[in-house]
Amino acid sequence: MAARYGSSYNTKPTKLDIQPLTIKIIIGVLLMLLIVGLIFRAAISY
Repeated sequence: MAARYGSSYNTKPTKLDIQPLTIKIIIGVLLMLLIVGLIFRAAISY
């Protein structure tokens, strides 16, 4: 089973391994953008 899936679906395991990392990176970037946006809003308002 493992050999068959490995030979027929070469991209699936790599995609599954990469997905959590990309999701964490996207969440981190969004949080950074939100924090930077709040800082800029505070700086502009004050």
